[in-house]
Amino acid sequence: MKKIMFVVFALSLIVAQSFFINQGYADTNIVKEISRKDALKASKNFLKMRNEWQGAKLEILTDLYDFEGNRVAYYIVVEQNGKELGNMVVADSTDRGPVIEFGNDPSYTTDIKRMLDEGKNVYYVGPFQFMGAIDAKDLQRQSNEKKNKILKRFKQKIKGNSQVVEEIEREHKFKKIPTSHKESSVEWNSLLADESNIKPLAITAKKLDIPRISQYISGVSYPNSSCGPTAAAMITNYYDSRGYNVRGTAYYGTHASLINHLYSEFGSTIIGTTAGDFANGFDRHLEHNTPGKWTVSRPDAEGNFGTYKAHIDGNAPVAVLSGKIYSPLINEEWHWLVGSGYDNTNGSYAWLIDPSRPTSSYDRYLKWVDHDQDWMLVFSGYNW
Repeated sequence: MKKIMFVVFALSLIVAQSFFINQGYADTNIVKEISRKDALKASKNFLKMRNEWQGAKLEILTDLYDFEGNRVAYYIVVEQNGKELGNMVVADSTDRGPVIEFGNDPSYTTDIKRMLDEGKNVYYVGPFQFMGAIDAKDLQRQSNEKKNKILKRFKQKIKGNSQVVEEIEREHKFKKIPTSHKESSVEWNSLLADESNIKPLAITAKKLDIPRISQYISGVSYPNSSCGPTAAAMITNYYDSRGYNVRGTAYYGTHASLINHLYSEFGSTIIGTTAGDFANGFDRHLEHNTPGKWTVSRPDAEGNFGTYKAHIDGNAPVAVLSGKIYSPLINEEWHWLVGSGYDNTNGSYAWLIDPSRPTSSYDRYLKWVDHDQDWMLVFSGYNW
C-alpha cells in the first residue's frame, strides 16, 4: 500500500512540475497588459536592482501612444525633493520592455508637459522621439505635411532624381514598434516580484568619453540634415583624443568646419545621410592620413548587441542609424546617433548620444531588443 501511495505521489509531482514548466513557457508567449500600478512597481524594482535613484518618487506623467492611437507605454518621471532625477519609458504590455528607455535629461519631460498643456496626446515614434497630436489623424496630418515639405525642398535642390523621391514616398510612414515576447516576458516576471526579494546587482557597463557636439551650432551649413556628419565628427574627435592620426576639429579649426567637410565628403543631402554614404565617406575620411589602415562596415543591428558591446569594450564608438521602422522622425527622414556605451546590468541597453540635443552630459539608455530592428550600425576599427 505504501509503495502504491509513493508511486501516486511521485507521479503527481511530475505532473505538477510539468504543468508549471509548461505554464511558465506559455506565459512567455501570451501578451499581457501591464497596469499603471504594475508599471510603477516594475520601474521601482528595476531601479533597485541598479541601486539608482533610491528613495525617489515615481509618477506616471502620461500614457504614450503608437501611430494608430493604441497605448504602448507609460512616461514615468522620477523626482526627489521636487527635483527631477530622471525619466523612463515603460511598456504597457509584456511583449516589449519592461523599460524601453531611460535617462536623466529633463528636457524630454519639459517637452511632454508642453504637449499636454496644449491638450495633445503624446505619441512615441522612436528612440528619444515624442510627438504631440490631438489624435491619430492629426499625427498623420503632421506626417504628411512634413513629407510634402521634405519633397518640396528636395525637388528644389536636386532635380530629376525620381528614385530618391520614390524612396521618400515609400518610407515616410509610421510602422509598428518591434516586439520581443519571450525575453520581455521573462524580465517582466522578475521585475514584478515582491520588492523584498529584489537585490542590487553588480553593475556591468562601460561608457566612452565622447566629446559632444550639436548639429545646430553656429556655422553648420545644413543643420537640419547634419546629424550624420555631426555623429561622425564626435567619433573622429574621440579617435583623435586617443592618439589616432585622423583629421578632427583641431585640423579644420572649428566643429562647424569639420561637420561641413564631412557633409560634403559623405554626399549628404537635405534629407540626411544614408548608411552606405556614411560608411563609405567615413572610411575615406579616417584614411586621409593613414590610407588602408581603417576598416568600416555597416551591419544591421538586430541580434548584434554582442558585436556592439565588443566595439565599445575596444574603445571604438559606433554610429547608429535610427529610422528603418520608426518613421517619420522629428527632424528628417532618418536620424544618426552615437553609440557611446552599454549597460547590461538588468537587460541589454545601449548608451546613445543624440546630435540634435543640447551638448550637456545627460545620459540616455535604450533597450537593444526593443529598437534593434529599427537600427543600422556603422563599425570602425584601426588595422594595426
